[in-house]
Amino acid sequence: MAKEVILETIDDVNYVFGHLTPTKAIKLLSRLSSLLGASLGATTKKDIDGEIDLEAVLGALASRMNEDLVLALIKDSLEQVHAGKDGRNLNCSKNFDDVFDSGLMHLFKVLKKAWEVNFADFFGDQGVIGSIMTKFRGLTQKP
Repeated sequence: MAKEVILETIDDVNYVFGHLTPTKAIKLLSRLSSLLGASLGATTKKDIDGEIDLEAVLGALASRMNEDLVLALIKDSLEQVHAGKDGRNLNCSKNFDDVFDSGLMHLFKVLKKAWEVNFADFFGDQGVIGSIMTKFRGLTQKP
């Protein structure tokens, strides 16, 4: 049984989020886990105030980044995402530069949604990464 597509408007652009095949999803999740693994481990480290040590998390993530691998991972994540832009239906992976020419923050919003659609247990609000991001939002919004 095919999963339903998700329709969502992000920054005034209409998107259709489809699901990766199980094989592609497992391979992608493995690559994401490898990249994020050290960062997740760093979330157990606390700073002086007992909060998550954001510097340790970001340092662990940066130490694993390779620009070609990260770009491939992002494009693979967007393989089943289509954007309605300028009257055209564009595959976000194949038309990456055209779709995301408005800026990286827009890209990150779309990427987050693609990961939530394909890996809800991991990236959704109740998932491992989602709960960590909720903690980070709390840290950054303190007066």
